[in-house]
Amino acid sequence: MVWRRKEKPAGDIAGAGLTDWWLKSFTREQHDYIATKFQPMGNPQKRCLVEGTPHRQDAGKLLLGLSSWFRGPKDRYLERILLEETIRRTDPTAFERHLAYGAMMVNWYRDRDRDPAALDTALAYARNQIAMSKPAATDLRRDGSGKLPSHQGYEQLAVVAEKQKDYVGAIRIAQQAKREGWTGDWDKRIERCTSRLEKTREQ
Repeated sequence: MVWRRKEKPAGDIAGAGLTDWWLKSFTREQHDYIATKFQPMGNPQKRCLVEGTPHRQDAGKLLLGLSSWFRGPKDRYLERILLEETIRRTDPTAFERHLAYGAMMVNWYRDRDRDPAALDTALAYARNQIAMSKPAATDLRRDGSGKLPSHQGYEQLAVVAEKQKDYVGAIRIAQQAKREGWTGDWDKRIERCTSRLEKTREQ
C-alpha cells in the first residue's frame, strides 16, 4: 500500500498528534520517502510512521528520533524541517530541545563552505543550546550518571573562536563549560589559547 497525501496518516504521526503538520509540511513524494526510510528497530511494521494503529506518544521525542534518519547531504533539508518542529513542540527546558539545538547546529555547520549564512546560523543554535545548559545538565544528572557528557554547543563555539584567533573568547567559553561540568579537553584548550594569546601580545 502506498499512502496518498489526501489520506490522513495513521501510525506514529497520528499517535503524536502531528497529522495536520505532516500534511502541510511535505509533498506526497516526501511523505512516501520519509515513511519508507524510517525503520526503527523492534518495530515489525515497515511503514509504522503512517500506517498501523496509532499509539499516543510525545511529538517532540518522535520528531527528534525521526530527524536522525535524515542526516545525509541530500536529506539535510528534511532534517531541518523535522528539527524545527521538534524545537517548536518541546518545552524550553526539555532535554529533547537541547538535543535538537545540537543537531541543528551540526546540520548548518556542515554547509558552512557552501552557504554564506550557514556558519552564523550554526553558531546561533550553539548559543541556544548553551542557554539551556543548566536544565539539560539537571536532566542528565537526574538519570544517575553523575558525569556530564560533551556539549556540542560549547565545543563548537570554542573551536570557531580559536580558529578566528579570538583566544579570549575561546578561553571564556572553555572555562564556562568546565565550571558547569561538561566533559571536554577544556584545560588543554585554555592552556593552548592562553599561550597563543600571550604570544600575540608580545608581538
